[in-house]
Amino acid sequence: MIFRTIAYSLFIIILLCSYFKNRKTKFMVWFLFAIFAVNTVAMIIGDSMLNILPKVIGEYFLVCGAFLALSSVAIKEIYKYSRNPDFLGLILGLTGMCLVYATTWLIGFNAVAIAIIHIYVIVKERKEKKGSKAWRFFGRGRITYRKLKCMIYLLGLIWCMLYTITLLIYTGPFLSWLWLWPLGMVFCFIRFLMIFRNIRVPKPIAIPYHIMFPIFFIFFVVIELMIIQNKFHIPSKELDYVIVLGAGVNGYSPSKPLKERIDRAYNYLEANPNTIAIASGGQGPDELISEAQCIKNRLVAMGIEEDRIIIEDRSTSTEENLAYSYQLIDNKNASVGIITNSFHEFRAKLMAYRAGFNTIESVPARTLYPVGIHYTVREFFGVVKFFIS
Repeated sequence: MIFRTIAYSLFIIILLCSYFKNRKTKFMVWFLFAIFAVNTVAMIIGDSMLNILPKVIGEYFLVCGAFLALSSVAIKEIYKYSRNPDFLGLILGLTGMCLVYATTWLIGFNAVAIAIIHIYVIVKERKEKKGSKAWRFFGRGRITYRKLKCMIYLLGLIWCMLYTITLLIYTGPFLSWLWLWPLGMVFCFIRFLMIFRNIRVPKPIAIPYHIMFPIFFIFFVVIELMIIQNKFHIPSKELDYVIVLGAGVNGYSPSKPLKERIDRAYNYLEANPNTIAIASGGQGPDELISEAQCIKNRLVAMGIEEDRIIIEDRSTSTEENLAYSYQLIDNKNASVGIITNSFHEFRAKLMAYRAGFNTIESVPARTLYPVGIHYTVREFFGVVKFFIS
């Protein structure tokens, strides 16, 4: 409910700003009223075809739209940087509402509304004699490599800023590697400023950067593609074993990541009655039972036979999970699946091969979003650390 209220409040701010700027135009007044009416009905109904991640991105659009709309009203000089920030804010707001309250009829109406806004802006801008420096740079002439780079870094800056706020809201300030996103924000801002203002750096700095950055970027993309590929892997049926990797236990109950792994294990075991599960995970200092025991208790309560679950409760890390589980399997050529959260599957498979497994598959459990994006990016550094070690 709070999520929906914030989204709708931001949209009302955008509409009010747009009305204030265009209240002398009768067409725009009625047009804005129609937009308000249709999107209000969508908010009241509250249906959506999308899950949490697109909704969060929709909130991003609404935040950016509200910022542009307010800027166009409060700061007259904003037109030095954008010729029609109020219309751009309205377009971002309509797009955000489509993502937050995704229904077929709302998407259709807002798409038509955006098209009408574009036509209106084109007609309006033809009456303008000249544009701003930013408009001449981004909006006129052919697309150049410099313009493209500038826009990429600007979008990267906005994304890192909004995603940092999202992580702080969802997890608080103590999420591991949270600093990645503020660091990315600073990097994108510096690069955007350098390109937009055509700032040159000394060759001793520029040459190594232009050599190392593309290499790092390609390596990052390759590793991330492997991580994503394993996130969506469809496992074979009737694997001999599945190893359920442990995660945190809160008292006697599984944490959210561990619950997702247990649910995935249940679904696979229910569909494949000949598969044996190995519940793997020791007991942490603040846990009342071992992670392995928690996994077994939950699976038994869900209806899985107790004799289909083997406990491994000595391990304290993923590598130990797999090494100790390997010792419990008599047939070393048995087909084995690893059940862990999907972003973690690729690295877990690498560790399994190092532990001695011959036939290993990913059985990915759901990754929770929007924090899952952070985990997927952070996993790159975990893979690099594994390769180095």
